[in-house]
Amino acid sequence: MLAVVDNRSYARGVRYAEQHAVVRMHWDDPENARAGTVHGRDGDFYQPVAYFRELGGASLGFAKGKCDCPVSFNCEHVLTTMQEVKMMDEGNLFGAGLNAERIRELLT
Repeated sequence: MLAVVDNRSYARGVRYAEQHAVVRMHWDDPENARAGTVHGRDGDFYQPVAYFRELGGASLGFAKGKCDCPVSFNCEHVLTTMQEVKMMDEGNLFGAGLNAERIRELLT
């Protein structure tokens, strides 16, 4: 994800996750997407969605992120939801790829 967001957005996304700014998340199976609600810095709520592509087997890789914030594409809010799941799984999700079954377990 660091390759698709700038350093400032990455730092904000990690900080938001550490502050537990994610209000809710869910996994959308048909879309291979993780959607959520993130509490932004100015008190607004944003609806980021992280889309994934199949890498083979049960692994998924990040494809793109969309959000209803002013940035709208691959923003800190998308990264925040990804970081939150990483923290939930104690860092075990983001090796070579995301394990689709493990993500479903965490988000259902």
